[in-house]
Amino acid sequence: MSALPIEDMSNAYIEHSMVINNFVVEIGSQIKDSLCRVFGDGVQYQWRENDDKVVIPDASINCNIRDRKNVSFTGIPRFVMEVLSDATEKYDRGEKMETYCKVGVSEYWIVDWRKKSVEIYMFDYKEDGKPYSYLFKAVTEKNKDELGLVMFPNFKMVASVWRTETSITTFKLQSMIYTEGKAYYSQEFFMNILDYIGAGDAYCAGIIYSLINDFDPQKAVEFSNAASCLKHTVSGDFNLVSVDEVMKLAFAKAGNEVSR
Repeated sequence: MSALPIEDMSNAYIEHSMVINNFVVEIGSQIKDSLCRVFGDGVQYQWRENDDKVVIPDASINCNIRDRKNVSFTGIPRFVMEVLSDATEKYDRGEKMETYCKVGVSEYWIVDWRKKSVEIYMFDYKEDGKPYSYLFKAVTEKNKDELGLVMFPNFKMVASVWRTETSITTFKLQSMIYTEGKAYYSQEFFMNILDYIGAGDAYCAGIIYSLINDFDPQKAVEFSNAASCLKHTVSGDFNLVSVDEVMKLAFAKAGNEVSR
């Protein structure tokens, strides 16, 4: 396991820790009733997109805490914050920002407690598919009332799907929707993999279809999970199945083994 450089923080100011602790307490109280969790700088991440190098943010918000590898989270956090210090500023603005952009973090805060400023960066993709970062907003004492999370203004639903590998070619698939203070879980399917590319997109498409058609949360999670399952049986990027096929798998109660 290779790791990114660990900077010597022995000369870090106490303000560095205070910023992190205040953020965790404040945001933690706001999202306590959701499935998302806010973490301080004791949590590490390992991502395949980053060659499994270990990254430890000063703070992060993770809505997919089931995805773990030993002591590391492997899911992508929605939000990451770094608090600048003399030892880490170049690293936080350079290599770490590039890493967060590459793996798909949505929102990145750089906090400079010395200047009492927060730079809010967002990550997006160009037409050619390459990720890029841009400064969304800079907050100082003059506009401090504008400081707030961009990605979590008033979210009403969290959806997640996870795979449990049973062999190189087989796995179990289950998903969850959390809304209005309650979690809804789909049935678990056991299946053989033909092609997993696009399975996450198929799940999201199932969620969107469910919302458009006013499905209740339990029906929505079953439908979306079934859509993702069927995509694993289809080669290529597109989920070439019908709504009837998805409905049949989701609600026919014909067993939990999936094949086409």
